[in-house]
Amino acid sequence: MASAQINMTCAICTEVFTSPRFLPCHHTFCLECLEQLANRYGNTIPCPTCRTPFVVPPGGVCDLQVNFYFTDEALEQARSDENHSKCPVHTKERVLFYCAQCDQAICMRCKLTKHDGHVTEDLSETASRCQQTIKQEMHRLEEAIAFLTNNVLECLKENEKRAREKRNGISKQPLFRAVTVDVSLFFTPVLQDTIMAASDMASAQINMTCAICREVFTSPRFLPCHHTFCLECLEQLANVHGNTIPCPTCRARATVPPGGVRALQVNFYFTDEALEQARSDETHLKCPVHTKEHVLFYCAQCDQAICLRCKLTKHDGHVTEDLSEAASRSKQTIKQELHRLEDSIDHVTNKLECLKGNEKRAREKRNGISKQVAPATVPPGGVRALQVNFYFTEEALEQARNEGSHSMCNVHTKECVIFYCTQCDQAICMRCKLTKHEGHVTEDLSEITARRKKKIEEELPRLKDSVERITRKCESFKQSEELARKKKAVVLKEVGKFSVQ
Repeated sequence: MASAQINMTCAICTEVFTSPRFLPCHHTFCLECLEQLANRYGNTIPCPTCRTPFVVPPGGVCDLQVNFYFTDEALEQARSDENHSKCPVHTKERVLFYCAQCDQAICMRCKLTKHDGHVTEDLSETASRCQQTIKQEMHRLEEAIAFLTNNVLECLKENEKRAREKRNGISKQPLFRAVTVDVSLFFTPVLQDTIMAASDMASAQINMTCAICREVFTSPRFLPCHHTFCLECLEQLANVHGNTIPCPTCRARATVPPGGVRALQVNFYFTDEALEQARSDETHLKCPVHTKEHVLFYCAQCDQAICLRCKLTKHDGHVTEDLSEAASRSKQTIKQELHRLEDSIDHVTNKLECLKGNEKRAREKRNGISKQVAPATVPPGGVRALQVNFYFTEEALEQARNEGSHSMCNVHTKECVIFYCTQCDQAICMRCKLTKHEGHVTEDLSEITARRKKKIEEELPRLKDSVERITRKCESFKQSEELARKKKAVVLKEVGKFSVQ
């Protein structure tokens, strides 16, 4: 919400508005002040500012339009601001600190310039301490007054008696000397600066946002219902609705004057300085601790945006930098991350388009196949009565299961092995490569499989020759074994004959 410092002082009583009421000329005054004017002038009273006469409504000044811009919260804030002193050097700054070295209430700018390095403290603490001092002095004064009252009482009674005796000829000389006490002696300069000083103009945070464009007012104009809008916004309304336009807030009909919407009354409460301040305030964030201060610094130690008062108190000594520099650096980081994300998005988009194309082709192929395949009827014995696929034998299926189990990772059982770790002499999956085998020498499993297959194919003829040679030798060994068995039988037969003889 755009807001700025606006004059909220009644021109009659010079106090902050109480129950503010609009006059037809759009000037605002307190309800009680207008009632006093009505008692003085009757049913027709002049505006105290522009002297335009207006007729009091039948229900009295209470029936006048309430100034809805000056809310109860804004008025209460204005009264609160009246109790804060302004810096005598920087007249727009509020005093927030007390300089013990100079015995002076100072503002933020004074603390950072003329009083830099001085011993300072928060003004509220100083005011609290002074309040305690005042209470003690008041107690001492009360005791002094009681003492004087008791001592002077008899003197007063005697003076009263003499005055009664001389009532026909009162003496011109005073009967006793009045006792005077200079109370200002008990107030230090800082206390006088803190308590007696008052702001020149009561002000508060007022909504200065146009209800049409939601921006800070530009050339604000009053409608007869006292609602305010930008000149350009009202011109657009006039182009749409003609000479009679509805108020966008209360829907009251307003007639455009002969000179156009430019001839409407300018909202004199919203000065150019106030509007410029409101636009400036829109671009600055408020401190969560000191809600009226703008955040100007970034504390790297606390990772927090802070105001000037936070920097000088809670974050004193921390590593801080200008918020604009930190924002610029964060902006560069965000740009880099955005660029990286855009590249990733482009890559994912290309993959998505490829997947959509594959899905479309698969859908077309499936539709084509479904048209070619005739619907199947379940036989009376159920699906178990359907013909068994004799191409897939039990041995082939078992072999497929074995091959399938070999192609899966032993650690991550749902991942396929696609790499070969030379250092561990092991087939691994993608997750193994990125975790346990990170940094090991690996290569694609298909490449090493092809290389080893080629090597096996080269060794296969030699192995076949060796197998044939070994087979021939086995045959030769079998023949020799048969001959040896026959010879053994002959020898045993001869030995048996010999033993019989």
